[in-house]
Amino acid sequence: MGTGIPGESGKYQYDPMWGADDKVAVLFSANEDSTPKEQLENSLPYGETALFTGDISAPASGTASVIYPYSAWTGGKSGFATLKSSQTPELTSFDPSCDILCAEPKAYSESGGTVSISGLRFHRLTGVLRIEFTGSYAAGERIQSLKFIAPDGTTLAGAFTMNLADANIGTVTSGTNVVTATYDNGPVIGSGSVFLSLLPCVIASGGRITVEARTDSFDIVKSFTLVDSMTIPQGGVTVLRLSVTDSHCTSLRDRDGWTTTQVYPGLKWHNFEGTELTSNNLQRVNVIEADLNNPGIRLSFVYSDPDKKVSEIAADKNALAVTNATYGQGKNGDVHIKINNTVYRHIDNPPVSKDYTAWKHKAAVWYDGFSTFGFYNYHSNVSSSRAAYEADNHPNLYSSAPLLIENGTGINLDSFGGNSDKYNPRTALAVAGGGRLLLVTVDGRLSGAKGMTCPQLRDFLIHYFAPSGAINMDGGGSTAMYVIGNGIVNYPCEGAAEESEDGPLESSAERSIPSFFVVERAVHTQMDPIDEESDNNEWYQIL
Repeated sequence: MGTGIPGESGKYQYDPMWGADDKVAVLFSANEDSTPKEQLENSLPYGETALFTGDISAPASGTASVIYPYSAWTGGKSGFATLKSSQTPELTSFDPSCDILCAEPKAYSESGGTVSISGLRFHRLTGVLRIEFTGSYAAGERIQSLKFIAPDGTTLAGAFTMNLADANIGTVTSGTNVVTATYDNGPVIGSGSVFLSLLPCVIASGGRITVEARTDSFDIVKSFTLVDSMTIPQGGVTVLRLSVTDSHCTSLRDRDGWTTTQVYPGLKWHNFEGTELTSNNLQRVNVIEADLNNPGIRLSFVYSDPDKKVSEIAADKNALAVTNATYGQGKNGDVHIKINNTVYRHIDNPPVSKDYTAWKHKAAVWYDGFSTFGFYNYHSNVSSSRAAYEADNHPNLYSSAPLLIENGTGINLDSFGGNSDKYNPRTALAVAGGGRLLLVTVDGRLSGAKGMTCPQLRDFLIHYFAPSGAINMDGGGSTAMYVIGNGIVNYPCEGAAEESEDGPLESSAERSIPSFFVVERAVHTQMDPIDEESDNNEWYQIL
């Protein structure tokens, strides 16, 4: 922030861009503790120079101190200024919403009724934290917002008093250890930094710092422990460089109430248990988040005849994660199933099964076998559905219904029918930012897990993950999720009694089904351990 002045550590010279409506406060040594405050207004348009003029009651001679912006001085030493945290400064500009500048006191003498004070050198009373994200994983992502969380007891922003005699910040009267910033057109990771204007402080060694950044595709959550103390100096800039890997990135946008486990490189397991905001009911939700751009994992559509359980498929495939997929337990004719260009189930046309369900084929998800998905929506009748799916040239396709989200927008399900308006266990596939795959199970029919309607599932996904597309799969007693090292992590309800307050919930009541989503290693090896990244690989410096 500006050009360093040799020999004056932490002091910075400013060449600011002044605004046409800027005001400065002037305090004279002869009436330093008096009120009212004096102010001058800029008489020039926006630009690199300003001319502050006006009528003020100046003593004939003495020393004057000048503060910018005027609102930072509100009447003697009892005044307060509120420091904001968001800032995107250029090196030769400042933001009046959060910068506070003080000119070095200048001696003057009155001449012909006019007091002229020129050649002022402004110094920052606050500090600047510049955060740089490094690493190829998140490069190119544009930052939308930022949160910086320091240890409890650290005051990063708030109201304070000023001591003009030595241009120091005086007593901090209120504040917070958390600051946030939002950006209309934020910097791109790899080619820009984010800035916060903070109160000068020292964060002691051993303190835990968390930085959260929202990007166009996902959130970055990075926590680390300081090996040495970190200083936010008055008038200076502290640079914090943070490396970003897959383990720091998540599609989960609202993390309150969630626990997240890194299961495998490129694979996370999110779990929620409690009262969920969008449905306003007790819920148990599990979500597998898979980065299919990671070469170490892959997704497979899997068909089994005879039907098998999720845990059995997990054992057969030595899988990392498995969920149930589409309908079709014990019968044909409802859905279209194509895997690796082989069609295993057709939609009956005309229907030949008395158990045929007309709505289960009205949408579909296709998968190219690598990392790309697409969705079909609401075919009006069995003929159009069957024709569309048989004409599809993608290697993998499951028909199911209803489609929940298309092109980032929730679909109106008011007239869909079926069981979409019933509270049930649910399974869904969704695609979030950056092409990340989400496999979702919602428990239901239990005292601690209400289940969701399809509109609730749609709203839940939009709130927590903001996916570009999502489809409801088979639910009810079919809903099951396996995670390596944990087994079945949800509570399948096939034949299970409701949860008793006197005992644990039965988690082995799986249903045998024909279709599955399977996340597995791209190369079949034993599971590699997840190395805990060192907390001490971050570094910072004071410019």
